[in-house]
Amino acid sequence: MSLSQTHIDRIVAEVEKTVLGFFSTYEKRGERAVEDIMAFFDSAVDGFGTGEHEVFSGIDGMRRIIEADVAATPDGLNVDVSILSVRPIDDRMATVSYVLVLRIPTGADSLEIAGRGTQVLLRDDDGAWRIVHSHISTPSADQADDESIPFDALRARAERLERDVAERTVELSKANRELRIEAALERVRARSMAMRSSDELAELSMELVQQVQSLGVETWFCAFNIYDDDPRGSIEWGSDGRGTIPHYRTPREGIFLHYYDAGQRGDSLLINEIGEDECPAHYEWLCTLPGVGDVLREMKASGLDFPTSQIDHVAYNRYGYLIFITFAPAPESHDIFMRFSKVFEQTYTRFLDLKQAEEGAREARIEAALERVRARTMAMHHSDELKDVALTYADQLEKLGMQIHGAMFLLQDPEDEAWTLWTGYSRTYPIENVRGKTLQFPFQEVESDPSIDAWRRGETVSESFVSPEELPGWVEAFRIVLDASGQTPEDWIRLNPDGYFRVDAYMKYGVVAAGGPRSFTDEEVRIQVRFAREFERTYRRFLDLKKAEAQAWEARIEVALERVRARTMAMDSASELLDVGRELFRQLIDLGMPREEMETCGFAIVHGDGPLVETFLTTPDGDAFDGSFTVDYSGDESSRKKLAGWRRQDPYQLQVLDADGLSDHLDFLAEQTGLPLNSFHELAGRARPEYSYNHSAFFRDGFLAVVTSAPQEHAEELYPRFARVFELAYQRYNDLKKADEDYRALLEEKARTEQALTDLQATQKQLIEQEKLASLGSLTAGIAHEIKNPLNFVNNFAEVSGELMDELAAALSDGDSDEAAVLLDELRQNARQIAKHGGRADSIVRSMMQHARGGSSERETIHVNTFVEEYVDLAWHGMRARNNSFQCDVTRQLSPTTGTIEGQPQELGRVLLNLLNNAFYAVGLDGAADEPVLRVATSRANGRVSIAVSDSGPGIPDDIRDKIFEPFFTTKPTGEGTGLGLSLSYDIVTKAHGGTMQVENREPGGATFIITLPA
Repeated sequence: MSLSQTHIDRIVAEVEKTVLGFFSTYEKRGERAVEDIMAFFDSAVDGFGTGEHEVFSGIDGMRRIIEADVAATPDGLNVDVSILSVRPIDDRMATVSYVLVLRIPTGADSLEIAGRGTQVLLRDDDGAWRIVHSHISTPSADQADDESIPFDALRARAERLERDVAERTVELSKANRELRIEAALERVRARSMAMRSSDELAELSMELVQQVQSLGVETWFCAFNIYDDDPRGSIEWGSDGRGTIPHYRTPREGIFLHYYDAGQRGDSLLINEIGEDECPAHYEWLCTLPGVGDVLREMKASGLDFPTSQIDHVAYNRYGYLIFITFAPAPESHDIFMRFSKVFEQTYTRFLDLKQAEEGAREARIEAALERVRARTMAMHHSDELKDVALTYADQLEKLGMQIHGAMFLLQDPEDEAWTLWTGYSRTYPIENVRGKTLQFPFQEVESDPSIDAWRRGETVSESFVSPEELPGWVEAFRIVLDASGQTPEDWIRLNPDGYFRVDAYMKYGVVAAGGPRSFTDEEVRIQVRFAREFERTYRRFLDLKKAEAQAWEARIEVALERVRARTMAMDSASELLDVGRELFRQLIDLGMPREEMETCGFAIVHGDGPLVETFLTTPDGDAFDGSFTVDYSGDESSRKKLAGWRRQDPYQLQVLDADGLSDHLDFLAEQTGLPLNSFHELAGRARPEYSYNHSAFFRDGFLAVVTSAPQEHAEELYPRFARVFELAYQRYNDLKKADEDYRALLEEKARTEQALTDLQATQKQLIEQEKLASLGSLTAGIAHEIKNPLNFVNNFAEVSGELMDELAAALSDGDSDEAAVLLDELRQNARQIAKHGGRADSIVRSMMQHARGGSSERETIHVNTFVEEYVDLAWHGMRARNNSFQCDVTRQLSPTTGTIEGQPQELGRVLLNLLNNAFYAVGLDGAADEPVLRVATSRANGRVSIAVSDSGPGIPDDIRDKIFEPFFTTKPTGEGTGLGLSLSYDIVTKAHGGTMQVENREPGGATFIITLPA
């Protein structure tokens, strides 16, 4: 097909653009570099280059070349390309030739490669050009311009190549051995890195033997010996290259102690030759050792001969050593042995890290399992839910990889010490009807289980095994448990062909156990112990919550009981028992009894010994029937049983009546009472229940009756408590009712008693006034003497003044003014004296009147010494007035610093006068001093004023000193004192003035009363 020039130009432009775009993309190195380059090729692309590997056919071959180019030049490269020609073949095909220079970075410089290339491109249906053929070649520098084949150059190159090959052969031989060693080390390293369990070290030992032997080293046995903290010695894994040997312990004795000590000294390699004369004894000794001896004896029994001589190569590392046993010396392999040991150290370090990570992950899984069991335990509301916890426990053990039939809790009740078994069977249990089943079972029947004995001994954990031969007897002993779970003894024996294995972990409340058809690992046993500890904590929390809930339930019961008690105590008549029945109905509903199950409740009061019973009941809606009704309880079987239970004083009785029995009982009640009790269900809009549960709780006067349409969980515990509360309250009601007349009599007696109290109080007031009058009388006697002196002065000066006035009149008549003036001056002096002594008499009378009426509550300033002087004189003259022969030495020790106080002078005067009179009385008693003495002293210290009155009397006996300030207590003979003087004085000083009043005996005799008042 001929193309127009325009068409040709367009194709040339498109092809050039595609080729230049290809090389521009080829330069880049990004995440999608390969994909972006491959987008330029057709799927049928083929081509070749200067290298054999560059011959390709198809898109996959092209991709391999591009991927290799990109991988070889990660830092990118630079392409300079010049298009030589573009030749369209037709509208959909064109060829292109070009020259290119590749510049590849090589550090500070770059590698430059020049070449020529051709490409064939096809246009696809979308109009894009794709490369279908490509070829690039690089010209030879040895080829002359006029040569087709450069023979001389090729011959020279061949000679140079021969020399290079000869030189490189030695190098390559050494490198090849090194590569083989590295490859062997890498295989051991890779096998080490692939380990997931220390048990795989046996397989690693076989890999070690094989790789050492692949290097031409003839070994008989290789092993890893790793130190740990086990007192039995190091742990070792070994292989002879044909199979692995289970790990065993090498004791720290003999040759093994020698190897261990060399490692502890820091040796890198130990060579120990065991010759023909000692090798047989060496193996005989090895065969006697536990663990390794068992392995060697098995090897010998299988036909394997032990070496007659050997050389042990011990290469040390941080974790122990590798031992290589050869038949002949291998000095060229010493470095290999040490390198293998070092590689093992590096890879074993990695293995330990992985193992630690796996242990962490394992620990996380264990913790998650513990948390699920913990959460399920904490979510329990009743101990019956332990069945679900046991099933959760079994599920979690299975998820941790344990092969078990089920898990169980064997727990002792803290209160009654009974044992209960909760079992959860595995959800993968081979017997379908048992799979995922839970069981709660009282364990007394099989209490001989040794697990309980171990718990009693305080053990932490125990493992038990029932052999296949023992299984028939064992299943027979536990037959009752198997029957409860739906299994047969044949099932159990079939599922445990190798015997039954069990782990019991013990805690405070019993046993946490798991059992299955295989033995448990040490880790699985430890997990069981952890589950036991965790379950103990959560179960303790559950018991605490259960106890708290029981306390809350008890509190609710007590509130309900108190409300019934209060309503009973509030009764004024027996008819109010209907209201008490309603209150009982409300409280039972509040305690959780479903309202729809409540038929009626109330109280029945037995008259005498029966059979007549007065009943107070509610309707199904909680309202009371209209009044009570009396029933002859001898005419109905159900009633007779209740009456018999009351006579026996049973705590509780339950009668369950079917539909016929209920109908007969209601007909009987309707006939007895004349009330439609046989149709009260219909009247209340209820269907008659299939069964009626009649609960009776008896007390002294009758019984509490509750009728329900379904069983009640706490009936036997709850109803007798309501009955006891009602009994006490009802007894109290009866006692109050019987005591009503006594109460009225008590009211009358109370009135009489109150009147007597009023009379007594009046008498007390009279006695107090008598005491005041006695004090006033004592004062008056002294006042009479005191007032006599000023009155005598007044009379005398008045008489003299009369005579002077007569003389004044005569002087005035005579006109003697001088004489009159003298007489007048004398009259003035007499008048002043009369006024002075009249004022003195007035003051004494006014004081007496104030003392008589008790004074006022107003406080005044009192000059203490003057006040004391005045009352000492009054007391002395009063005593002399009563007994003119009385003699006593009165001593005044009044401190000039005493000063003043604020107080009620009349009240304090009464106190001081009482003390002075008592003192004058005391000095005349038997036992007083021969010479009577009274001493009054005042002082001031620390902001307080003291007044002390001391006498020389017989003192106050110790046995009455504490009583001396009590009301009506006196030591005077009957009729001489009221016993109120010191009591009133004490109150005036302490209560009215905030002071203190004390009494103490003096040495050598007498008493001292001390008054202390705030200054």
